[in-house]
Amino acid sequence: MLRGMVEEQIFILAPLVAIIAIGFVWRRAGLPFDHRSLTALTLMVAVPCLVFSALTKGQIGALVVGNYLLAAATAVGISVGLATLVSRCSSMESTLRPALAFGNVGNIGLPVSNAALGAQGLTYATIVFVLCLVLQTGALALTDPEGGRRRIVRAAPVAMSLGAALIFISSGGTPPRWLLHVCDALGSTAMPMMLLALGHALGRTTSAAVLRVAHWAALRLIIGVTAGGLATWLFGLAGVAAAILILQSATPSSVFASLAPANDASRERVAATIAGSTVLYLALLPVLLWWLASDPRHGAWNSRHAADRPAAAALYRDDLDERTAGMTVRVR
Repeated sequence: MLRGMVEEQIFILAPLVAIIAIGFVWRRAGLPFDHRSLTALTLMVAVPCLVFSALTKGQIGALVVGNYLLAAATAVGISVGLATLVSRCSSMESTLRPALAFGNVGNIGLPVSNAALGAQGLTYATIVFVLCLVLQTGALALTDPEGGRRRIVRAAPVAMSLGAALIFISSGGTPPRWLLHVCDALGSTAMPMMLLALGHALGRTTSAAVLRVAHWAALRLIIGVTAGGLATWLFGLAGVAAAILILQSATPSSVFASLAPANDASRERVAATIAGSTVLYLALLPVLLWWLASDPRHGAWNSRHAADRPAAAALYRDDLDERTAGMTVRVR
């Protein structure tokens, strides 16, 4: 059993760490890398295709999507509240607040969810990602109108893909096969590109800078797990839905936080917090996955290939039935 668990963890972590490491080494070697173009291409082309494909193939209804968005928004709200409380009760500078409040649900959250829970997990993770993208874009538009406008332009294709997916979900229709095939092909490039970009960004930070903010990096993970756990309890979530909300909430500091600081010193501390929390998250991810798999409330998943097994697939269907029937009423 222990050997199987270790192999499972290696299977999940190996591709993530390998791709991040490639981006990191590429940066440290000084090799050419157009970070701006890669990020724009990923956000405006690959990610919208991923969102559309994941939601239309995820076999969940519009009501489930709406309620899960509400649960995810609650988790984000709790996280922001806890980060604000820490900021006011400690010596932490206000520019670090977004780094503690928002998780990297895209670059790291989507690949982890897909690797750990497969297509069904990716569907729920995509919902959380779209919500956080909208919230972060709105926050940036309020604090930096010029940067916010550029961010809105980049985020617009994701919002449009969500709207298109909801139309198919609500009507019970199925997108044309050729469209799904195109979206699958383009969407499959999103996660490797996001991990490469993340590794390249981490390559800018020194180990000394990371050690100076290690306590804030650790606090980010504590805040995330707490927020995700409270939200799942408040909404009575279980199975895949609960596991993904906790996994996404616990992700390391979002790269969005690096857009806020106005001076180089603050930007360096935020970048170090992002790097430190990412390393810590990857190191503790096996423990988090083990806890989620062993907790009876999250017992509807126990394998990355669960959807390929009849018994586990039935658990997926039961989980979806529970979400459809009870998510709106099981709010404590």
